[in-house]
Amino acid sequence: MPSAPTEPEKESAVTNVDQLRHRIDRGRTGDKVSYPDPAAAPLGTDDEAAGTPPAPDEVRTAWRAERAAGPAPSSQALERARDSASGSLLGMLLLVILVVFCCVMVLGLALAVFTIWL
Repeated sequence: MPSAPTEPEKESAVTNVDQLRHRIDRGRTGDKVSYPDPAAAPLGTDDEAAGTPPAPDEVRTAWRAERAAGPAPSSQALERARDSASGSLLGMLLLVILVVFCCVMVLGLALAVFTIWL
């Protein structure tokens, strides 16, 4: 579940990539739930390795763009999606069982016909 900010998120408080990444991972940008991203190259790594970290105004621009995505999904929406996925998984499982059963029946019938024919 996304963690609600305890105080209003101030745009001026985001001045470096670590702060932006922290807020994205905490679900404060509105595009994901609160959970860290396992990134091979975390946000800002390339810029820092090149010796040109983004300026604070560039980070604030990125913060505004992230916030424009809208609110993160509610826990009820996530629960509905999980229930829907569970139903789909059950349907796929039943379909696989039905296909395997039909294959066994066809093979059994073919074996019976072959046995009678000999």
